[in-house]
Amino acid sequence: MRFSSSLTRSSLGIVTILAIAAVPAAAWADRPETAANSTVECGDTLRFDEATAYASLASECETPPATVTFDDQTTLLIPTEPGSSVHMHVDAATESDSAEYSAHLTEDGQLVTAVDDDQYGTDDAITEADAVVAQAGEGHSAHGPHASRLAEEVAGKKAAKLEAATRRAEESEPVGSQHRDIPAASENASSSAAAANWSAATKCGYTSHVPSSNYQKMGTDEGGYRNIQWYYNPAGEPTIYTDAQYRTRIKSAADSWDVLWNNCNINVSWPNIYMDYRGTTSAAAGCSTAPPVNVVGWATISDMTTVARACRWNYSDGSARFSIQNNRGHAFYAGASETACSNRHDLEAIMVHEFGHALGLDHSPQSSSQVMRPTVHHCESYHRYLGRGDIRGVRAIYGVGFWN
Repeated sequence: MRFSSSLTRSSLGIVTILAIAAVPAAAWADRPETAANSTVECGDTLRFDEATAYASLASECETPPATVTFDDQTTLLIPTEPGSSVHMHVDAATESDSAEYSAHLTEDGQLVTAVDDDQYGTDDAITEADAVVAQAGEGHSAHGPHASRLAEEVAGKKAAKLEAATRRAEESEPVGSQHRDIPAASENASSSAAAANWSAATKCGYTSHVPSSNYQKMGTDEGGYRNIQWYYNPAGEPTIYTDAQYRTRIKSAADSWDVLWNNCNINVSWPNIYMDYRGTTSAAAGCSTAPPVNVVGWATISDMTTVARACRWNYSDGSARFSIQNNRGHAFYAGASETACSNRHDLEAIMVHEFGHALGLDHSPQSSSQVMRPTVHHCESYHRYLGRGDIRGVRAIYGVGFWN
């Protein structure tokens, strides 16, 4: 199961989050509620509404169909492992054009496809697919005898993360703390647009959250909390900043979810996760196939509308994996100061958003001013900090109470 979304830039320095899949070629308002089935033969690419034909094809054909295509030409690979699924979120320039696609292969080889809430397949197959989705949040368990000792060590590490974050904030600005006021947008080509798209009162007062409909908990269960190991691949880093600066910003973004780093004076129990940075790796960050480990890295992406993208794979055993790419063709700001950015994408702010997707969060409304809203602007350093809705979201997925 793969979840994918991308940060893409439009005119005037505005960044819009879009999926890796192509933008829909046909307007969703024009798509028919049902479509007539055509004759399906061995080797064909199935239409989404021909899912009921797959079971017979799979038994009759030496090579059954490998893909399913939707009305807007979005295509998914049909899962090959019984009981597994593939999911994709397509986030268009406007929320009304966003959609979720899925294909689920049941234990007895039947196919269920879905566009948003509209499902296609036999009644029994749809019932099984619904049951799998309902269980998806249970996650993968990997207990060990070291759990108690490790938990004590990790609690200390989480406390150290919070202390380090507070120290960074104090060094960044002469007066401040974790809960200081959200700074004004820095002066740059997009500052006026940025100011019109966020509100401190809304960021700190918004209470809704949007877990992805197809999330599975990331990491392994260590006896009450999820240990989420991840790595960084520095290959292809832009040369304007040092490796240490890039790594600090990316690690800080992951840690924001770990200790609920915010500037809303929200002091609540941490979520039952530990973002466990394990160092560098040579494994490439990519979205075509799952990497061997959770990884953040860089890539030269030919589509220059894409600034960054996050993908996640959910497996039938309850485990999950993520990959995050930054497009090195774009200019990123990786400095510590929250007021020195000019005409660049704030790397830490974008990475906080992408780690949110990796953890299982979907988009909040743009008007919510949350980290997980669908569009951002240049130099939005204030989105290095979680909003109330972001905090409620990650706590809802992973639970609370283990740490404090």
